[in-house]
Amino acid sequence: CEKVIDIKLDQGTSQLAVDAFLNNKPGTQVIKLTTTAGYFNNAPCPAAIGATVNIIDSDSNVFNFIDNSGTGKYEWIPSAGDTLIRQAHLYTLTINYNGEQYRATSFAFPVPPVDSLNYEYLKGNGPSSAEANYASFYARDIAGMPNFYWIKSFVNGTFLNNPSDLIVSQDGAFGGDGADG
Repeated sequence: CEKVIDIKLDQGTSQLAVDAFLNNKPGTQVIKLTTTAGYFNNAPCPAAIGATVNIIDSDSNVFNFIDNSGTGKYEWIPSAGDTLIRQAHLYTLTINYNGEQYRATSFAFPVPPVDSLNYEYLKGNGPSSAEANYASFYARDIAGMPNFYWIKSFVNGTFLNNPSDLIVSQDGAFGGDGADG
């Protein structure tokens, strides 16, 4: 038995949506701005055009992001050998759009060096009971502050970026509190 139910929803107020993941890698950094759309709208969200987008670091350096394509993709293109994010710097994102100002801050925490990397092939007795190569690495967590690590994994050069592939660690711990350092 199947019955179609038509639901009428109020449109609601459109809001700015910010999609950004900035890093310390060489190359263009992108902040994508769109506006929200109705729930049943199957089209891509509308691009937020005409915004002023800047990042200011703790050394008062200003990084201007420009939407040259008119698609809501605001880009900062570094000069040769330059990168945006540096460890132990505070960053402030400011966006002026349609008369509203938005602001966010983030700190680029230091990352400890990897001490060693190992892997072994296990036949069904690993953490997920699957037959596979299991990798482990060792590093000394930086003591004195909460640290959260995103451990990126690749298979044959392909980045595993599905939500089920996400590996995170707090203070480098395998469980429990008090693992700081």
